[in-house]
Amino acid sequence: AAIKAGVRLCGPVAWRDRPDFTCFQAGSEVAAITRGVAAELGPLANTQGKPEVGPFAQPRR
Repeated sequence: AAIKAGVRLCGPVAWRDRPDFTCFQAGSEVAAITRGVAAELGPLANTQGKPEVGPFAQPRR
């Protein structure tokens, strides 16, 4: 009914190959940038060291 009425159908990005869908919903721009940065850094992503001294250091047991 929507196609006959000339209404655009939107769906998830996974459906981008379907000819009846003309627009797609994806994550936010920030999420896309984050994924791109993680891909660019590869194994270096999320390698922040843990502080051993100072206010953010874990208390010793």
